[in-house]
Amino acid sequence: MERFAVIEFDEYPDDWVRVRLTGASVRLYNAIIEAFNEAVVRWMPEPIEKLCDAIAPFLDSWSYPETADGDGLRERDPAFVFAVARAWVREVRDVPLPLPRKSSDGEASEDPSPENSTTPSSTTSS
Repeated sequence: MERFAVIEFDEYPDDWVRVRLTGASVRLYNAIIEAFNEAVVRWMPEPIEKLCDAIAPFLDSWSYPETADGDGLRERDPAFVFAVARAWVREVRDVPLPLPRKSSDGEASEDPSPENSTTPSSTTSS
């Protein structure tokens, strides 16, 4: 089941970005973290381009006229790119495990804990 988060911006209430939270391997997750850290430290075009490439596969849609992809992301300002990457990392950490717990009889059972809810999307403010 795919999961999404809608990122909203406090200072721009009509702007939003919908990102996919599922499908990231540990390798992809680490690549995004590394690209984010390098872009923050170096603040040069190449690391920010790398961050755009790393986060682009998880963009689903947004409220801007450009296509929600790496090229569209490059049309936004760097602070926007950082906000999207930071929110994606924060949200992906909260995605519940895709497999339910096993019950004592060996059958799969639903985990009733709130952190493992199956709500299809969440909203984050940046």
